Amino acid sequence: MSEGARLANEHDFVEFNNLFTSGRREIEDRKGSELWVKLESLGDSASEIFNEYLANERKALIFGEYCNYPLGFMLVEIVNINQEKAANIQEVFVDMEARDVGLAEVIMDYAIEWSRSKGASVLLGRAFPGDRATKNYFERFHITARLIEVSKKLDYSAAVKKYNDLSKKFPNRTGLIHGSLTKEEKNKVLKIQKI
Repeated sequence: MSEGARLANEHDFVEFNNLFTSGRREIEDRKGSELWVKLESLGDSASEIFNEYLANERKALIFGEYCNYPLGFMLVEIVNINQEKAANIQEVFVDMEARDVGLAEVIMDYAIEWSRSKGASVLLGRAFPGDRATKNYFERFHITARLIEVSKKLDYSAAVKKYNDLSKKFPNRTGLIHGSLTKEEKNKVLKIQKI
């Protein structure tokens, strides 16, 4: 039994589509995945991604194979950062059953060599919060955190709807307090409740 890695070719779409779909299903419940899908992912169309990565010499769709069967992939793109070329890992996925045979490592080794051949001097990747397996994977190749992206959900629509409903029933007796209010705004709302 042996592992290997190679660039995808035009005959690999079915395998890529299956792996891509599995990868997206796996991240659905991960913290941060919704934001990533909306802002940073390459989109949901496996066929568009597949065709784009095969047609562009600055992009690579790398398959990891076990016994000549694709069980993982990585999408890498060469980008310019200031005067440097960097290899940006857009996505990486290895089938759960193949994670203990070193397939992810073979994919990364291939990606590093491909990136060097394109003149890249930096390798970039990302992991979801709490995804220790991916973080540890990157760290095995000395890819360490340089940026931590943070977010806070600011959707108060349910609270505002309830406030509007209650305001109709209890005019001048209803207030809305949430974390984005200043201290003065909160005190003003609390005074309404004391009347």
